[in-house]
Amino acid sequence: MGNPLLNIKACFEKIEENGIKIEKKSSLYLTEPVDFTEQDWFVNSAISIITELEPLDLLSKLKEIEKILGRNGNGIEKGPRPIDIDIVLMDFHPFTFQSKSLIIPHRRMHLRKFVLLPLSEICPSFVHPIFKKKIFELLLSVDDRSTVYPMIG
Repeated sequence: MGNPLLNIKACFEKIEENGIKIEKKSSLYLTEPVDFTEQDWFVNSAISIITELEPLDLLSKLKEIEKILGRNGNGIEKGPRPIDIDIVLMDFHPFTFQSKSLIIPHRRMHLRKFVLLPLSEICPSFVHPIFKKKIFELLLSVDDRSTVYPMIG
């Protein structure tokens, strides 16, 4: 919802204002909606961050940023929203994490081209801790046929 390019820029700024260092940013990708398809296309990106926060503390901080940027829930799961921040992977030991509110690695990341394409740009050789495949290998084998376009400029 709103201007996705401005929303992403504001999101990156808020992340860094909260003491989380953005190490790498992927390109931006225009992506066809999956699941709930009767909505505008999304803009997706992946970032690599450096933080001392534990997984649940990081999740809490990211949810605060979503609220600041106007995410308040519209009652439609997977529906339009100004911003959606997910923790997909974390490079920590034991590399997996599970609680009621957070599962790492993200449980559907290996099924989603709009996740794998930006990830393959910033960490192609990162090995998925469960499937034991590199990100670029997951991308090459994904069955997702949705449209994902790199944005220019």
